[in-house]
Amino acid sequence: MDPVVIPRSDHPISRRDVDEHALKVLYRLYRAGHVAYLVGGCIRDLLLGFRPKDFDVATDAHPQRIRKLFKNCVLVGRRFRLAHVRFGSHVIEVSTFRRMPEPGELEPGDDLLIRSDNTFGTPEDDALRRDFTMNALYYDIGTYSLIDHVGGMRDIEDGLVRSIGDPGVRYQEDPVRMLRACKFAARLDFDIVDADRAAIEEHRELIGRASIARLLEEIFKLLRSGHAAACIKMLAEARMLEHMLPEVDEHLVHVNAAADPEAAEFYRFLFALDDALDHADHPGASRPMLLAALVLPLLSEHLRKNGGPEDPWEAAPQEIDDAFTEVVRPIIQRLTVSRRDAEGLRQAVIVQPRLTDTDPTSKAGQALARRQGFHDAVAVLDLASRVHDDLGELADAWSDVATRIPERPVEPPPRRRAGRNRR
Repeated sequence: MDPVVIPRSDHPISRRDVDEHALKVLYRLYRAGHVAYLVGGCIRDLLLGFRPKDFDVATDAHPQRIRKLFKNCVLVGRRFRLAHVRFGSHVIEVSTFRRMPEPGELEPGDDLLIRSDNTFGTPEDDALRRDFTMNALYYDIGTYSLIDHVGGMRDIEDGLVRSIGDPGVRYQEDPVRMLRACKFAARLDFDIVDADRAAIEEHRELIGRASIARLLEEIFKLLRSGHAAACIKMLAEARMLEHMLPEVDEHLVHVNAAADPEAAEFYRFLFALDDALDHADHPGASRPMLLAALVLPLLSEHLRKNGGPEDPWEAAPQEIDDAFTEVVRPIIQRLTVSRRDAEGLRQAVIVQPRLTDTDPTSKAGQALARRQGFHDAVAVLDLASRVHDDLGELADAWSDVATRIPERPVEPPPRRRAGRNRR
């Protein structure tokens, strides 16, 4: 079927909206005789009036050819070979057009889960293997037109999340797509079409079989989206949260958060995170801060259930450390959070009582400011101050100190070395 080509006069995207580094990549590929398009979420966001965080490129050039064209290129990935073209700290991700593997090309297994995706194809093949119609639009730098193989433009105009192809099959191929469907619906205020809703209900437990690394990365993206509260609420309603973060789901059921989400402490922390990230002058959220937004309400509930104080800011550091080991450690181990991020989260949480008990201008306060992970701890206190008003002045005072102190990231504890067997 021929694609729908939308000329420049019929869409709002201009080259002025496109990242300059992405334009450099597109033009070099184009002048070298290759087909090269902007693709995916950046096109969707530009059509909706958002500023994209990332600009991705798709091309008919194979990865090795891309590496020859760009000296500042690194090839990454095994399951899905990609080229990262680096401009300082900025990265443009370049993928080769792919097609769905034929049954004989799939790796051995008794399911539909895709374990390898390096079979190259045409632009149409590439569009048909993408996840949702709204993410399968291409911008042609040669004609400034949009190319639509799957009806993505119509679904964006109608505000619909729709899988490309049979959603039951697509979610079995990649269960993380179910999480992404909920995230896009919540973030963009779109509706998930009935066929996709039914497929998610049927296959939601498969999210437990997804790649843990990809699942964790999607959780971080969700928390950074500025719509974390809405995303988590939708995942809870779709009953996917119980297979992704069972401790969080159990907490929400226990506190009856569904009755009034805006009043539940858990959601108030996520609303606070969304609010913090919405401010243009906010420096952004580290991974320990993002994780803290998820686990602080769980720690508070654990402390209260065990006869402790109302929240971690009133507890002793050892009480928090014990609660952290019991409540949070299983979560970060199951999600395979890096040792650095896990230790950064632990340090940021257990130091909270010291921040509330110490004068920021005192010698003890200055010593506290020089410890590893201090900036993450202050970010967590700032987050808490958006939930608990009485922490506001203290959070401002410590934030002022943090602006004058160089950041010292937490070093992960050394791995335990197995002892030598002795006779």
